[in-house]
Amino acid sequence: MARITGKGGNANLTAGYTVNFREWSATFNATEIDVTTFADTGKRVLGGIFSGNFSASGTLDNAGGGPHPGDGGDVDLSSIVSSIVLTADTNCTYTFDALITSCDVAVAVDGDATATVNGVFDNRVAMAWVD
Repeated sequence: MARITGKGGNANLTAGYTVNFREWSATFNATEIDVTTFADTGKRVLGGIFSGNFSASGTLDNAGGGPHPGDGGDVDLSSIVSSIVLTADTNCTYTFDALITSCDVAVAVDGDATATVNGVFDNRVAMAWVD
C-alpha cells in the first residue's frame, strides 16, 4: 500500500462561496452499549449511534470574481451543509453532510482570504478508499 498524502477537499458554505481546504481533521465515534449479562465472563458491547466532528481550514473561493468574505453572503449556521468532501489522497475521500457549528474568516494584507470551519456530522459518512 502506498503512503497516503493529504490532498484537500471542499465545502460549499453558501451559494457562490466555497472553502477549498488546505488542512483538515475528523473524528469518528460510536456509542458503546453494554450488553453484559451475569452469565458472561467478560464485558460484551454493541455499537450504538454513530457521531463525529470535523475541523478544516483553507482559502475562500467566490467563482464570481475572487474571495470576499463578509460582502453580503450569509453563512448559514442553522442548517445542514450537504456533500462536504475531505480528500486524503486520489480516490480516498470522506463525504458527508454536516451542521457547521462555527466559521472563522480572515483576510490578510496580501489578499489571502481564509476560513476555518468546524462542524458535526449529520447521519452517515460515505468513505471511498481505493488502494
